[in-house]
Amino acid sequence: MRLFECLKSRSRLRIFGACLALFVVSTSTVPSSADLKQELEKLREQQQQVQEQKKQKAAEVDAASAETGDISSALEVLNASVNEQAAKVADATQQLKAAEARHDAAVEAVLSQSSLITDLEGKLQATAINSFVTRDDTRSPIFEGVDPNKAVRMQSLTEAVTESGVSVADQLRDAKEDLEIEQAEAGSAQQEAADLKTQLDAELAELQTRQDEHQDMLDAAEARLERELAEAAALSDLDKTLSDKIVATNAELARQAAARKRNPAPSKGSVGFPAAADIVQVRGFWVHKSIAENLDQMLGAAEADGIRFGGGGYRNSQNQIALRKAHCGSSQYAIYQMPASQCSPPTARPGQSMHEQGLAIDFTYNGGIIGSRSSAGYKWLAAHAQKYGFHNLPSEPWHWSVNGN
Repeated sequence: MRLFECLKSRSRLRIFGACLALFVVSTSTVPSSADLKQELEKLREQQQQVQEQKKQKAAEVDAASAETGDISSALEVLNASVNEQAAKVADATQQLKAAEARHDAAVEAVLSQSSLITDLEGKLQATAINSFVTRDDTRSPIFEGVDPNKAVRMQSLTEAVTESGVSVADQLRDAKEDLEIEQAEAGSAQQEAADLKTQLDAELAELQTRQDEHQDMLDAAEARLERELAEAAALSDLDKTLSDKIVATNAELARQAAARKRNPAPSKGSVGFPAAADIVQVRGFWVHKSIAENLDQMLGAAEADGIRFGGGGYRNSQNQIALRKAHCGSSQYAIYQMPASQCSPPTARPGQSMHEQGLAIDFTYNGGIIGSRSSAGYKWLAAHAQKYGFHNLPSEPWHWSVNGN
């Protein structure tokens, strides 16, 4: 699957690395001009698709960012409401505690006053007031055996009542009624405070629930924004990689065009530059795939006879130009026009070498080039190579090709 097909079939950037790896593997070698043009067209198509995805992803990033901002703002408002409500609950809690304390004090006062009334009524029924009030300020027997603090209160009350001529019991009952009113009011305040706190607690619980929900929403929105940003960054990286590859491909096309302009067309019958996929490796030799099987069989037969060959096969145009410079001279004429026979050693012009087609091999034997027909390596090749489709160039004992050129 090509890169653009990979991109079409995926919706998430987590697989972009795999797509990019496919792209790198499928274009790691330099193909012919025709293949380069085809590849360039596909690269531009791929880049256009990536750039369209970048625009879409940018819109998605903007949307995710806006959503995150909106939720964050709403959460800030909600947090302020929760804090305000919590303060109200704390205040209501204090009010409830104060109301409870007031009610408890009123209840205690009523009980105390009721107890005092009961005591006085019992004692006043048994003894007339004038019988326990004396001129010499002698304490009445009515207070004997009574708690000293309570006796003082009873003494004061009876004296005051006696002086005013009002019944002690009636006075105490009036005070008790006032306390009961206070108790009722305190109870009502306590109930109101309790009801208010219950209401505020419920409102706070609801706010906290909404706060938790908004926090979950914010966490999800931030995670989504992070994914969108990562995908946008991956698309930008992929776009740059494609741009670099397009620039490199254009440069290679320009280089090959310049080389063709300087270099005469290959001789009739030449197969031209092979595609990158057509060059394969056989026992250390890079050759055209059409001769790979025969070469493998021939090298295997030689090894079985104790002959182990080395050397080189396929040579790209740049290497061929470098050889022409080394063997023929560095001028444009020497590199591209001088006859091969005038070079030392003879070297085919760029575009006309069988090595550039992957259809020729320069053999070495025992670590050195086969420079003599007396070499054991040459003798073995002379005896066996032809049946595997390889022929020698007479002027070069080391050079063997599919047509002897």
